[in-house]
Amino acid sequence: MEQKLCIYMDDDNLEDLMAPYVTVLTRQAQKVKVSFTVEFYKRIQYLHRRITRVTYSGWTDVENLKSRD
Repeated sequence: MEQKLCIYMDDDNLEDLMAPYVTVLTRQAQKVKVSFTVEFYKRIQYLHRRITRVTYSGWTDVENLKSRD
């Protein structure tokens, strides 16, 4: 069975969104399938941290996207 996972992108998460930000993979009417990568940082010691990059993909309404122009 396919897992149904979601992530809410608040202002704190948006700071960690990596370029090129959101990539449009597919368009169907008013919906688009997008992909984006987020970096998460976890401080391990004073000068050391662990960086995890996670790529998400999913469907959203075309109105939720903003042009980079």
